[in-house]
Amino acid sequence: MELHAEGTNEIVFANSSHRVCRIPPNFRNAGIEYSVDP
Repeated sequence: MELHAEGTNEIVFANSSHRVCRIPPNFRNAGIEYSVDP
C-alpha cells in the first residue's frame, strides 16, 4: 500500500490495483503520525 499526500494535504491510500479511497480526518491524522514515526 502506498501513501500519497496531495497538494490539498488530503491523504489517500492506493492499493496495488490503484483503487483510491478517501479517509476521514481522524484517520488522516493517524496516517500522518505513522508516516513521521520511524
